[in-house]
Order: sequence, then C-alpha cells, then structure tokens
Amino acid sequence: TLGGITTPLPAIHIALSTASLTPAYGDTTLASETVVAGIARAVGAVQNYVSPGTTVDGAASYDIYKQFTLTGGATTVVSTGLFDATSAGNLFAEVNFGTSAAMATNDILQVTWTVNI
Repeated sequence: TLGGITTPLPAIHIALSTASLTPAYGDTTLASETVVAGIARAVGAVQNYVSPGTTVDGAASYDIYKQFTLTGGATTVVSTGLFDATSAGNLFAEVNFGTSAAMATNDILQVTWTVNI
C-alpha cells in the first residue's frame, strides 16, 4: 500500500507499451500496452514514501519499482504508463523511455517511477 491510502486508489501499477507516445491531457489508456507474458501490467513495489503529514496541501512523494522478466516472445518496449488498477483503471502518467528496450526471452527490464505531489 501507499502509506495506508486506499481511497482514491494510488497509482502503483506499471504498464509497458510497444508504441512511441505523444502524451496528451485527455489520454486515458496507454497506446499499444503490451500483454506479452512476463511484461504485462503489474503492481509495483512502493519505495521511499514521504507522507504529506497532517496538512491537506502538504507535499508527498514516492517511488514505484517493478522488475519485469520477459517470458513470452521477443518484444521491443518503448514507453510506460502508471495506473491505479491492474486492468482498466485511470492513467496517471505516461512517458517514452530515453532508449527503447529490445527484449528477448528471459531479459529483465527494471522500471522506476518517481512521483512528487
């Protein structure tokens, strides 16, 4: 969990995509989200959580980390998205990787999102 927060659902699910994105304000899904075995959307591990304290407008931050191991066929991962659910849900953020990752079976891709609010 994220500091015990259950409502609204925190954005802790990481998805990968095979498309180069042009992020836009109205995006609600991750274009070309992959469902290839081992690298489909999954819950990440919450790390370095900093609570906003007792004030409503206090700053908070956290990292979400996930290690994906490709068990399906070769795939090139180009971008990632952060969601509040394992499927469907709300898209919190999306970004292209600086370099795409051409993955072969058993390759590992480590993804870390840092969220500052």
